[in-house]
Amino acid sequence: MQLLEQGNKPKQIQEITGVSIKLIKRWAISPSRSRKSKYLDELKQRCVSLYREGKTMLEVARLTGVPAQRVKDWAKKAGVRGVNTGGRPSMYSQEVKQDCLRLRAEGKSCNQIEELTGINAETVYKWVRKSCMKLSSEGKNPDEVAKLTGVDVKLVSRWLKSKF
Repeated sequence: MQLLEQGNKPKQIQEITGVSIKLIKRWAISPSRSRKSKYLDELKQRCVSLYREGKTMLEVARLTGVPAQRVKDWAKKAGVRGVNTGGRPSMYSQEVKQDCLRLRAEGKSCNQIEELTGINAETVYKWVRKSCMKLSSEGKNPDEVAKLTGVDVKLVSRWLKSKF
């Protein structure tokens, strides 16, 4: 435990002691901690700090031995957003997305938009659905969302209930 508290990474502790990383991580859980809080607070802070400094989630994961998804969750809870997510950049510009949303609002189906633009209908569908959810989160009711997006109000209502 002292090695963990001194800021050593689980991999370093394994090399020093020969104890498995899995067991080291179990030790990090004290009886007073909830199951959710597997890692020491200092390790969480270190991960978030490295992420904030510009390291990608994968780099932080390699440096600390903490899974990248856990780093992402901690950064999100800490309010750090949009910093080196490590994911691939969007294939389409906002302008292209807006053009597709405009075509949908004008009554074109996702398949028709695919024929016009060459953008997969499923991709357009996801953009439309995300747009509907955003409008709803901004306070628009299903009727208003349907009118603005060209999507049937029943479908909008179903999406809003599922919260995809």
